[in-house]
Amino acid sequence: ALAQSDTSENLIFKDFVQVDVHLGGTGSSNVEVLNAKRGNISTGEGNDTVTVSVISNDKAWVNAFNIDTGAGNDTIVVKAGTAFDGGVAAGTNVVNGGAGVTDGSFTSVKIDAGAGNDSIDLSGVNLASSLVAGGKGIDHIKASGGADTFVFNLGDMAKSFATDTIEGFNTAMDKLKLVGTVLDNWAVSTIDNDTILTYNVTGEHKGEKIVV
Repeated sequence: ALAQSDTSENLIFKDFVQVDVHLGGTGSSNVEVLNAKRGNISTGEGNDTVTVSVISNDKAWVNAFNIDTGAGNDTIVVKAGTAFDGGVAAGTNVVNGGAGVTDGSFTSVKIDAGAGNDSIDLSGVNLASSLVAGGKGIDHIKASGGADTFVFNLGDMAKSFATDTIEGFNTAMDKLKLVGTVLDNWAVSTIDNDTILTYNVTGEHKGEKIVV
């Protein structure tokens, strides 16, 4: 399925292999892509909501979503799909007893949320991989149960504790990509159960924080 518009739209797709959605405008778009294997979704400058639920029948094929929500205070949710009902034709390559894989463990996701105070929730899936950039603004991110990489550029974060946060970060699998810096540029402290990374180099970005 393919949908294109120069303005904001409210769209729902269900049970497609691939869904590509490309929207523009400054209004708020709402896009739901349910039970899909792959797709590319981009929205305009409004406060957009994108919800994707994933399912796969075979990891040998492409199982990937690219989501770019542009500017605005956007909400992005990636969650588990609904298992196939059964009755799969003989010889069809469908895993998990014909039900398919719904937990995202075959699926890779790339997210660019753009400028704005964004909410990104991957907690409902165990992704094979993700690459997540919240962009400028105060972003609240929930990690998946799989291997996630979170990208931060200087200027993306605030200097107060009201700053970018990552909930559910797993040090055994997840990574921070701190663009243009090295580890020694960051001071690490702990408050309650939170780890605070603070950029510690003299200049306009000194004091910017990430809460994990």
